[in-house]
Amino acid sequence: MMNEKLISFLNIMSNALAQNLKNISAQIKKTAQQVNRAPTEVCLLVVTKTISAEQIQKILDLGITNLGENRVQEADGKFPLLRGNFTKHLIGHLQTNKAKMAAEIFDIIHSIDSIRIALALEKACAELDKILRVFIEVNLSGETTKFGVHANFKNDKNLQELISEIKKMPHLKLVGLMTVPPPVSTQEENRPFFRELKKLANKFQLSELSMGMSGDYSIAIEEGATIVRLGSAIFGERR
Repeated sequence: MMNEKLISFLNIMSNALAQNLKNISAQIKKTAQQVNRAPTEVCLLVVTKTISAEQIQKILDLGITNLGENRVQEADGKFPLLRGNFTKHLIGHLQTNKAKMAAEIFDIIHSIDSIRIALALEKACAELDKILRVFIEVNLSGETTKFGVHANFKNDKNLQELISEIKKMPHLKLVGLMTVPPPVSTQEENRPFFRELKKLANKFQLSELSMGMSGDYSIAIEEGATIVRLGSAIFGERR
C-alpha cells in the first residue's frame, strides 16, 4: 500500500500536469484566434520521450489523445502498459531495420526522409494490410547533423521526387510535412523556417504541418501549424 507522502506527491504531480495542459490549451486557443484560425485546427501532440508509463497515463486520464515517441523501442516498451484509446505518433528518426516494428506500433509517422525508408514501410504495411499516415521530414536549415530532406521553396527537387514516389505506394498516405528548426536564442528566429514549410506544403497541396515545440509553438501556430509537438512544456525539463 502506498504511504501518505507518496500519495500526496502523486496528487501534486497530477495537479501540475493538469494546470500545464490548461495553460497550453488556453495559449493555443488565444494564438489561433489572433490569426483567424479555429483552435480545433491545431492538434496538441504530447511528446513522451523518457517519460514513464505512469506519468503518461495521467496525461491520458486528463483527456489527451495523441502521444508522440522518438524511438520505436521505447514506444514498444511503454504503449502496451497504457489504458485508453490514443493515436500513436513516431516523431524521431526511423531506421529501415525498425520499419516493420514501427508499422506495427504507430498510426502516424512524421519522419520519412528517404525513398528507402518509405519502401521499407510500404512493404511492412502491405504485409499487415494497413494504411499508414506519414509526413516527410524537411531539413530547411541545411544542417548536416539533422535528418530530413534538404529542401526549400527554390530548391525542392529531392522533396518533389520523394513526394512523387510515396504517392505511388498504396499503403502509405502522405498527409503533410514536418520540420525541426535549428537551435535559436529567441523563438521569433524560427518563424522563417515555419513560413517556408507552409509555402512548400501549399506548393505540393499537403494540408498538414507538424511544426513547433515547447519553446516556439505559438509562432508555429501563427504560421500554419496543424500539429504542435510539446513535451517539456507539459512534463517539465527532462533530466
